[in-house]
Amino acid sequence: RLPKDVNEIVTEGTWQSICIGSYTTRHSEGSTNLFFLRKKSDADTPFYAIEMNNDKNIVQIHGSCNKWLGNNPEAIPTVVRWLRKHDIKCDTHILTCTAKGYSSRNEHIEMPIVD
Repeated sequence: RLPKDVNEIVTEGTWQSICIGSYTTRHSEGSTNLFFLRKKSDADTPFYAIEMNNDKNIVQIHGSCNKWLGNNPEAIPTVVRWLRKHDIKCDTHILTCTAKGYSSRNEHIEMPIVD
């Protein structure tokens, strides 16, 4: 979902210990697009933050302390379906990396099959 306002972006960054709070100006000016991925069962709790550029390419998806999405493989199919629905591009590397910090290294899971 989209952030409700700038304050929610800052709060997201604080809760997850990620730098998304520093993107508020770029998001407000329209030079980047920020989204929040939530668990259906806990829609108000930060899970992952997504940055997309204006060319509809995902730049990054990070959770708490910059944990990559591959650490929660059950979330990958939901993200892939959202990407397809909105014709957004995303490198498989961003979806499958299992690093637990901003650096991606070569830690990956196999990309799940998504119907």
